[in-house]
Amino acid sequence: MDALSEVLSHVRLKDTRWSWSIATAPWGLSLSESKHGVRFHYVVRGSCWLSTGKSAQPGIALSGGDLAVITHGQTHTVRDQPRTPAIRFDELAVQSTMVTPGVSHLTFGGGGAESTMVCGMFVLDSPFEVPILATLPPVLRITPEA
Repeated sequence: MDALSEVLSHVRLKDTRWSWSIATAPWGLSLSESKHGVRFHYVVRGSCWLSTGKSAQPGIALSGGDLAVITHGQTHTVRDQPRTPAIRFDELAVQSTMVTPGVSHLTFGGGGAESTMVCGMFVLDSPFEVPILATLPPVLRITPEA
């Protein structure tokens, strides 16, 4: 067995959750902690800011083609500008539609500049049993140039 297969053999995927989001400025979305999930945000077009925890710091700027992976399932916020107020994802999800089975379609914000994202979560059976997750930083940012 090769090294990558050995590492991934410990990962037990329990469920996946996906959303296709179209957000228009001003907008902000707050996601609560998920101890069993690895979340991601792929910016299809537009831009946003990602901050983790309850920090008031502006966080990480993301633009079209960027992928952010929140490796430890911590609380985080995505928004059009660093200080834009955010609503809880759970509140917004109630209004979503399921045009595609298993994929929530979300449209929200104030009608300004548009950002489109594919977001989701991989729900793991026992993430603390996956040694590689513990070694990763809280956020991985992958750009098209990477």
